[in-house]
Amino acid sequence: MKEPPMIRRATAFVSSILIAGSGADSAPLTYAAVDVANPLKGFMPFSGDHRAAGIPHSLEFFYLPLKDLMDGPETFTWQPLDTRLDEIAARGHQAVFRVYLDYPTKSPGTPDFLRNGPDGISGTNDDLVMRPYDDFGNNGGSLSPDYENPALRAALIRFINALGARYDGDARIGFLQIGLLGFWGEWHTHPHNGHHSRPDWFAPLPVQREILTAFGSAFTTTPLLAREPKAAFFKEHAIGYHDDSFAHSTLAPPDWHFSGKLARFGETDRWRTQPIGGEIRPEIQPGMWEKPTTVPQDQAFDRCVAALHPSWMLAHGAFTHNLSPAARQLAARQSLKLGYEFHVSTATITALGADQAVTIKITLRNSGVAPFYHDWPLELSVLDAAGKSVHTVRPRWSLTGLLPGEADRQWAHITPAGTLPSGDFRLLLRAVTPLENGLPLRFANASQDADADGWLTLGSFTLQ
Repeated sequence: MKEPPMIRRATAFVSSILIAGSGADSAPLTYAAVDVANPLKGFMPFSGDHRAAGIPHSLEFFYLPLKDLMDGPETFTWQPLDTRLDEIAARGHQAVFRVYLDYPTKSPGTPDFLRNGPDGISGTNDDLVMRPYDDFGNNGGSLSPDYENPALRAALIRFINALGARYDGDARIGFLQIGLLGFWGEWHTHPHNGHHSRPDWFAPLPVQREILTAFGSAFTTTPLLAREPKAAFFKEHAIGYHDDSFAHSTLAPPDWHFSGKLARFGETDRWRTQPIGGEIRPEIQPGMWEKPTTVPQDQAFDRCVAALHPSWMLAHGAFTHNLSPAARQLAARQSLKLGYEFHVSTATITALGADQAVTIKITLRNSGVAPFYHDWPLELSVLDAAGKSVHTVRPRWSLTGLLPGEADRQWAHITPAGTLPSGDFRLLLRAVTPLENGLPLRFANASQDADADGWLTLGSFTLQ
């Protein structure tokens, strides 16, 4: 965790107020939109160094097959996952990832010990049925497993428990997609779904419930997302959802679109407590930036954002295609529209002399589209006239749960008498990222970074 830096001298003081005694009016702080990547929000690419693309981003996405992580009933190989997480963290980013069993066009992701011979778990000699298919250009490359198989089900539960024991709360991970079941781990086997005289290959509801329950028990800190609600019991679990056909099949009608499925199971307001993410439908990238007028207005990006309140979207086309400058600027603006945006609207610093306490009161609002889902500590730092941090404290404040459009959140903190000497001081605020080298959370204020990178300057005060 980073320590407070030696602070550079400010070129100008920000608006502040200093009144001896109580009952001081709050001083307004100037709003300024954040135009760089903030953590845990915005567009993201598949993992790799795409910083030169010019699209603000703090997240990177990847898939992994279960066979790369589990090579026996009770044995796991975590190096492939750690390598990916370390590479992403080294760029100051956090990961969103999904583990799969079946990815069309790729070799099967089901571990070999389950596919070849005795399963080694249940003690039987029943092999796992693996079904070939040609959909999505697969041509037999991958195989769809029988999700009801007891050996497979037991293996998945063991994997989820081991994954949670090792990675829950890992600072390198921003969000985890539940995955595992269905094509791409997307919780469907369409068109093998019981319609048009085809058998239904997907996991039945008892298996779905097992997987959700296991993830909910194994992960209590890292936010989880499922592809979509499929039954009433999904509401019982602390999970968000990811719309992987965003701006294409998002808004209902028809009712099978993403928002329609949320409404059917009473999950329209799930974003208030759990994250919404997804992927902009690959087929409409990059046309939605080069020729946005061709995007159907009933699925327009801004309308989808307003309805779903998403925090992030996989939008790899914005990072790799040779977009025109105007298209790249549009993609960057859209990226910044996702997730939270915090603005400190007022700050009051009341000082009563060097031997008295200093009272700090600030007002915070969320001017974004979604709340902040990670409980990062907040830190205050007092700088002396030379720009050196002489006092830091972590008040019991939290960014979580502040919804867009709700009443501003008001915080107060008292620095005890005798903490500071006489002199001129400036007061700074930051959210402390748990990721070493992680991107700072920047507030939508003109005084953000005025005295130190990653810190918001709240105002100045003098102790006689």
